[in-house]
Amino acid sequence: IENARAEVDGKMLPLDHFLKVYEKDPIPYLGMMFLTNVDQGDKRIIVVNGQILGGVLRMPPPGAWLCNAAQGGYAVSSEITEAEDRIARIITPVLLRTGIVMFGFDTLTGDDGQRVLSEINTLSIGGLPQMGELNNSPVVEQAADLLWQYVNNEMYGHKD
Repeated sequence: IENARAEVDGKMLPLDHFLKVYEKDPIPYLGMMFLTNVDQGDKRIIVVNGQILGGVLRMPPPGAWLCNAAQGGYAVSSEITEAEDRIARIITPVLLRTGIVMFGFDTLTGDDGQRVLSEINTLSIGGLPQMGELNNSPVVEQAADLLWQYVNNEMYGHKD
């Protein structure tokens, strides 16, 4: 929803029209505040078995705010901020308790200039090979090792 218009299935509708349709047939709908600094990039951070493997900042093309490659965006290596480390420390134990060992989470720059959580990805994480290339590090191998470590420790009781 922006400027009294709502995007539904890729089409922009007047907000009053959307609300009338929604009243007649309410369905679950996700809405979120638009952050004015979204053009500063969307960072993907990948965590495996409680360990942050790194982050990749996906930047939009000039004059745009969508950061995905299909829209002309590009990725650059990025350090993890203190705020992002804090986010990881909060969500990791919750996800591990439910058996989610590997996940990615995205952050955006909030209107106050701090990185804020925008989404958590547990099924289609994406970005690990690109992160390895950008950071010149063996993160795919590290992820595999950490997954095997989890399997050995948690499923078979073998502690390292």
